[in-house]
Amino acid sequence: MIILGENLSMQKKVLTIKLSIAGLMTALIFIFINIRIPLSTHHQMIHMGDIFCVIAGLILNPALGGLCAGLGCFIFDILNPMFISSAPFTFLFKFLMTFICSVIAHKIKNKCSNYTGNSIAAIVGVFVYIVLRSIKAFIYNFFILQIPLQSVLILVGKVILVSSINGVLTVLVAVPLADIIIKALMKNKLYEFIEN
Repeated sequence: MIILGENLSMQKKVLTIKLSIAGLMTALIFIFINIRIPLSTHHQMIHMGDIFCVIAGLILNPALGGLCAGLGCFIFDILNPMFISSAPFTFLFKFLMTFICSVIAHKIKNKCSNYTGNSIAAIVGVFVYIVLRSIKAFIYNFFILQIPLQSVLILVGKVILVSSINGVLTVLVAVPLADIIIKALMKNKLYEFIEN
C-alpha cells in the first residue's frame, strides 16, 4: 500500500512538473516580441515566439511540445484582428514544426551530441514550417483570391524570405538556449521527468 501511494505521489509530481513547464512554454510563445516587416500589404513579421516553439520541441515530448507551440501561437492570432482568420493554420503549422523538431531531437539524441542533434532537429522543424507557410500563401492567393501567378510568386517569395530570416534567428538562438535549459533541468534532476 505504501509503494502504491509513493508511485501515485511520484506520478502527480511528474504531471505537475510537465504541466508547469508546458504552461510556461505556451506563455512565452504567446508573449514573446514580434517584429513587423513592411514588405507588402500582407502581414509579414519576425515572430520571436518561434524560438520557444523550437525550445519546447527540444525539451518536451513531441505531442506536448507541439501543443504548447500551437496553442501559444493560436492564442496570439485570435487576440489580434489582423491574424484571426489564419489562427487554425497557425495552430497546425506551429504544432507540426515543433512536433517534427521534437521527434528528430529525441530519435537522434544518442547518435550524436545533444547540440548537433538539436541543431539538426531545429533546422528541419523550421524548414517544414517555411514549406507549409509557402504552400498556404500560394494556395490562398492563387486559388482563392485568384491573384495573377506572377504576383502570387512575388508574394510567396516574400513569405519565404521573411520566414527564412525568422528561421535562421530561431535556430541560432533556440539551440544554445535549449542547451542551457536542458543542463539546468538535468542539474536539478527535472529533465528525466519531462522528456518522455
